[in-house]
Amino acid sequence: MSKIVTGEQLSLDFRNLKITRTPLIDELLFERDIFMISADAGAGKSIFALNLIGALSFHSTNLFLGCKVFKSVNILYIQLEGDYEETIERLRFMQDGGMIVDPHKLCIMEEKTLNVMDDSSVAGLFRRLNNSGFIPEVVIIDPIYKLAHGDPSKGEVALAIIRFSDLLYNKFNCTNVLIHHNLKDSYDTTGNKIDKSDSFYGHSFIKNHVRTSYAMKVTGEDNRLLERKKGRGSDTKARIKMVYDPETCLLSLDESDHKRSAGGALDRLVRFIEECKENDKTTTAKEVCQQIDISYDRLRHIKSDPEILKRVDFKKVQPKNREIWCPI
Repeated sequence: MSKIVTGEQLSLDFRNLKITRTPLIDELLFERDIFMISADAGAGKSIFALNLIGALSFHSTNLFLGCKVFKSVNILYIQLEGDYEETIERLRFMQDGGMIVDPHKLCIMEEKTLNVMDDSSVAGLFRRLNNSGFIPEVVIIDPIYKLAHGDPSKGEVALAIIRFSDLLYNKFNCTNVLIHHNLKDSYDTTGNKIDKSDSFYGHSFIKNHVRTSYAMKVTGEDNRLLERKKGRGSDTKARIKMVYDPETCLLSLDESDHKRSAGGALDRLVRFIEECKENDKTTTAKEVCQQIDISYDRLRHIKSDPEILKRVDFKKVQPKNREIWCPI
């Protein structure tokens, strides 16, 4: 895909163009996104992918991890690790737990020998997909390190992975969800685990290719945390606390984080303002952003909503002309 813009069109864009993304799942996943989730082995990356399949294949589920699901879409699951039978069993467990999976919206390709550094191997995958007649709107690749017969920390391998992602993106105008492993744990000379602030495994080319990325961390036996590593802070959540049910393979929003994370940004803001009113306290934009997990950019857009204007009196105070939010 290429694009050239000059003259009059550029002038129009300077005046009118706005960055807008159409959400599939509010504040998490968007149309035509390149989304990555990375985690240690056994943390539940594939479980997350299958939960995502359930939410997107049958959108009347309404919510995924407290976030609104806007519509159902066709999902291609390229399974590079594990067995097809295990995937079907997990999806069956999820349905037993109450999540509806629409098989007509799902195509699974088990591709144990795919090598994106081999043009004929890639052509074979596209030929098989074309013959199936299935047109994906979301493609989940699980995991991306198995895409190539080489180390993704090497530039040549990373570029091959990126080219394959771009081929899917340009051919189907789709969202790509990349499932990825972290670096293996390392230890110091005393045997203590070294705490790495960024455990991403692979070349920086892959990081640059991704538009939204989250790290999944194990925070307890059945507790997980999604923590944003890269993204447009104005439209994605910074973190989501989750609970994993091993019987049903389902992930759900941790109820302890419900007030802060559940629902859309406007709903969360209304709840917080009502809480401030009940406690007879004022607040500030900084506190709002911290308490309901939104960015200043997102707050600027929603603070002028009629639902907010009828609930808040914005007052300027000295010093520095600070704005205080006074619940009405």
